[in-house]
Amino acid sequence: MYGNTYAAYYPYQNMLSETPYTAVPIDMTGQIQNGDNNLDHIGAGYDYMYAVADVPNNGNVNFDFKHVTSIIMLELTMPIEATWKSVTLTNNDGNDVFTTSATMNVATGDVASTATSSAIMLALNNVCTTASSKT
Repeated sequence: MYGNTYAAYYPYQNMLSETPYTAVPIDMTGQIQNGDNNLDHIGAGYDYMYAVADVPNNGNVNFDFKHVTSIIMLELTMPIEATWKSVTLTNNDGNDVFTTSATMNVATGDVASTATSSAIMLALNNVCTTASSKT
């Protein structure tokens, strides 16, 4: 136990069928922005983290988690007053620049894309513009 190295990750997924447990799948599809200027709901499914720690002589393990994904906040000025259901981001040159799925190495935090796209649709819930604010 002492002197061993342990790795942890968040959000937890049952990886008991994987050996070794180093390729945690990351799925960036299906995200829904709930409300204007709100990030509270993002972390539960999309804030991937990892930590590696050695067990010292006292037997206590302290994990210092590091983020491997980022949250981006976009401020858009829309053309009309409306309730918006989705926004699609597209790379004009057609290159697949958006990672839609990946794997995270639990021991290193390295993320390797497994699927990419030139466009990504962002679903919106409770996102509205008004006559006085189209942002």
